[in-house]
Amino acid sequence: REGGRLFGLDHTEAQGRKMRELLAVDSAAMLDTVIGEVVRGRFRKNFDLYAVRDDGEERCLACSAGAVAGSGTDGRVCMISLRDVTETREMQTELKTTKEFLENLIDSSVDAIIAGDIKGNIILFNKGAEKVYGYRADEVIGRVHVSKLYPPGVAQEIMVQLRSDNF
Repeated sequence: REGGRLFGLDHTEAQGRKMRELLAVDSAAMLDTVIGEVVRGRFRKNFDLYAVRDDGEERCLACSAGAVAGSGTDGRVCMISLRDVTETREMQTELKTTKEFLENLIDSSVDAIIAGDIKGNIILFNKGAEKVYGYRADEVIGRVHVSKLYPPGVAQEIMVQLRSDNF
């Protein structure tokens, strides 16, 4: 029943249909490849297939496939586990796009932008910071404590101010 729902079919409509008929063209080709691997005894996990439902909606299905004992010609049956991850994949794509946008924005800023972790280790050093300080990002990130970028004692003063209720 759940398989029918994933593909937008009543469970009786899904019975007897070949799975590849319910998939996008590229996914149908991938399914053939996966089945070939399973027949050769390989377990395949964590791959996506795209189902095209009768209403035209495309759903992303996270899959794992393996052989199980059965009545197939070689005594094995290919079992595929499916989970609808459409919304998850859409969020991942949106987050990746946002991350790339923000990284480009920070990196292209003419201002020096530096970030440190809770211990003061530099984790971000943009091109503006490279120009101001004369270091390349790869020389500083994960290698230099933020206090080394300030005159002695100034980094501690700034941290006191940042943690102050009055600042």
